[in-house]
Amino acid sequence: MIAVTHFIPAFEEVCDIRKELKCVSNKTRQLLNDWKVIANKQNAALTAVEQAADLAKVFKVINQEARRLTVTDIDPSRHPMKMKVTIAFQSDEMKHLNLGSKKTGTLIDFISVLPVIATKAATRENILFGMHKNGILRCYHCHIVLQ
Repeated sequence: MIAVTHFIPAFEEVCDIRKELKCVSNKTRQLLNDWKVIANKQNAALTAVEQAADLAKVFKVINQEARRLTVTDIDPSRHPMKMKVTIAFQSDEMKHLNLGSKKTGTLIDFISVLPVIATKAATRENILFGMHKNGILRCYHCHIVLQ
């Protein structure tokens, strides 16, 4: 909407500059329709906290499970995923990262348990929770049909 004010001189006449994100009069609405511009309904400062993905429970569950699950005390030869990640971190392509041993160990541990954590966190209910919370879905137990 801010960019629109530079292209439509009539917009500044109708709305005060400080209220331009909130104010859309009939004249301005018609002008925006003629120019095929869709006015954003949300305040720009609030969009990050109103996104469905940010409101979903997925990130909270990932954070909780990452603290609980660990493979640090398991030898890589006894854990196939940890073995693959360890070999990847020892390859020439990853040497340029210059990570300390503690950071490398932490990354290997997290990446090794990430598939298990993601399976628990990214459930249908946890994802739909964010969509319901921000108003995209009116019914929490509805089915989404993509066409």
